[in-house]
Amino acid sequence: MGVLHITGFVTVCEAFLEMESHVDFFRWLFSGRALTAGNPSEVTLVGGFALQRKPSVGGSYPVYIPCDSNRGWHEEWFYIRNPAAAPFSAFTDGRPKKQDSWSWGYAHTERHKVEVIEEELWKLVRDGLDGVRVFHTLYRRRVAPLAERTHPMWEYGGRSDPNHASPDELSDDEI
Repeated sequence: MGVLHITGFVTVCEAFLEMESHVDFFRWLFSGRALTAGNPSEVTLVGGFALQRKPSVGGSYPVYIPCDSNRGWHEEWFYIRNPAAAPFSAFTDGRPKKQDSWSWGYAHTERHKVEVIEEELWKLVRDGLDGVRVFHTLYRRRVAPLAERTHPMWEYGGRSDPNHASPDELSDDEI
């Protein structure tokens, strides 16, 4: 779920607000928390961190309702090998340990900037920007917002754009 929120946020910033992603604006809109289990409570071994939209942001962020069930996930996912040339980190079989530096919230010195950005986003949402349009834009352009790219989405140049991830177009039904 967190990757969906981050991907949507980058798309909103770059494709609609025409700005670089702003970490304090992200922290204004979303909250993060450690997921714990057991008694005594420990950070969960897998999926120990969650992102969610803050209820307080109300209608200032495009509305979308993510899937709330993981049923059938194995039909759409796959495993990849750990390449020898650049291997993934070793699995430690340990739980993350919460650090004092894991704080959340925007820098209060950035409050004015964040409020200005939110007002611009409010205008877009009032004009009809919703989650469907955000993710339609993302999938139609075939751009990977979390990958290294040559330029931001507001400079997207169509199918010949170097950030276009695939030469194949997706049909509206696939999108």
